[in-house]
Amino acid sequence: MTAATVQAALQRCFQQAHPRSIFDGPKLTASSTFTLKIRADGSVESAQFSPPLPSIQGCAALVYGGRFQSGTSSYSLSIPVQLSQ
Repeated sequence: MTAATVQAALQRCFQQAHPRSIFDGPKLTASSTFTLKIRADGSVESAQFSPPLPSIQGCAALVYGGRFQSGTSSYSLSIPVQLSQ
C-alpha cells in the first residue's frame, strides 16, 4: 500500500457515506491527518485520525489488511486527508 492508495480509498468511502445532493448546495469537505504506525515488516500496528472522522473510520480499517514498505525498524506515516464531494 501507499499513501496515495489510502487517500483514494478514503475519498471513495467519504463519497459513499455522504452522497452529493441533486440540489445545488454547499460542498461537504473534511480535513484530517491519518497517522499510521508501521512495523518493520510493513504491517500496520495502529491507525488514528486527528481530528477524528467518524463517518469513514470503518473504511480506514482497510489498512490493517495491507502492507506498506518494510524497513529496518518501525516507523510512522502521516497521510494528509482532504476529502470533498
